[in-house]
Amino acid sequence: MSQAKAIDTVGAGVFRINERGRNLLARSLPGLTADTLMEFPEFQAFRAKSKGATSASAVDSSSTAEAQTNDTPEDGMRSAYESLKAAVVREILDAVQAADPILLSQIMVKLLLAMGYGDKDSPDSGIVLDGVNDGGVDGVVNKDRLGLSRVYIQAKRYKDGNNVGSPAIQQFSGSMDERRANEGVFVTTSDFSKPAIESAQRLTKRIALINGQRLAEIMFELGVGVTTETAYPLKRLDSDFFSQG
Repeated sequence: MSQAKAIDTVGAGVFRINERGRNLLARSLPGLTADTLMEFPEFQAFRAKSKGATSASAVDSSSTAEAQTNDTPEDGMRSAYESLKAAVVREILDAVQAADPILLSQIMVKLLLAMGYGDKDSPDSGIVLDGVNDGGVDGVVNKDRLGLSRVYIQAKRYKDGNNVGSPAIQQFSGSMDERRANEGVFVTTSDFSKPAIESAQRLTKRIALINGQRLAEIMFELGVGVTTETAYPLKRLDSDFFSQG
């Protein structure tokens, strides 16, 4: 329902039915299945992405059955994992978009520290600014104990479709100039326009752009905002063990 945009995320694990969802319920369907939700383009795109497809075009049933027949158990596990990952990544992004704006800055500080930026021995290595007189900067990570080298963060919590434009990149660049900084990260829960990307590429300083999809994927990979329920170790036969004389 979430992937079909029939419910809205209003908080961590909290959802609210919207007009599209109410219209579905009004149709008195015998049940809501994936086939039912395929009428919505957002759900089609989700299914295509979860299967690793490059487009939302469906393959015919005969070729699908043949592919499934040739799949190994490892292929099945990998496919199931990718489907679950795609669903969780979307849930992460929905939760960030619905949370307090300052959470996005806190997440970025945690992610940079988890990636190895900052001084692990300094408790003040990563700082989230409160948004009051921050001069266009939402967070900073000190790369050394003295704070001589820093990475500045700009975070924009936007809904899908409200993309960051070139002026926002230029403003962030100006804020970095005031601090004599050469490295920054601009993150948004939506996406960047083409002029914004080109603007960042033309700058002499280095500004990494992270859109909502990539943000959620990084959070998933680094275990930020998610928990591990079950792990299934994949084991293989040790041929050397059985070949010993």
